[in-house]
Amino acid sequence: GLNNRDNRYFKQFKNIIILGEINSIKKFYSISEIIIVPILESIGVQTKLYEALSYLKPVVCTEYALNGMPFENNLHLSATNEFEKFTDYCLLLLKNRKRRLKFKNNIIDLESEIELQTKKVLKV
Repeated sequence: GLNNRDNRYFKQFKNIIILGEINSIKKFYSISEIIIVPILESIGVQTKLYEALSYLKPVVCTEYALNGMPFENNLHLSATNEFEKFTDYCLLLLKNRKRRLKFKNNIIDLESEIELQTKKVLKV
């Protein structure tokens, strides 16, 4: 969660809503247009990234979050470690419904491909 200093900082922006504890993650994803995953170091499996994509939400993340993941930048999501680009990617996704749908459809295609490959492996 946010510390008190961060909480005070973000409250000055009218377009940022601090939710605090969330009782229903499904409801959270249903009201979100995009999900940001600003991972600052690559340690372990990035469950927040998988979770967001499992809800078929467009994601902006750092490149660190992609370590060992089957997702490709600009195909399944937007990823960068540069602050300016990160912001630009967020704004682009918020403004561009077609891009959000493209990412969603590409995730569905990837999911189908992984399922097909899994079935092939299990038949061997």
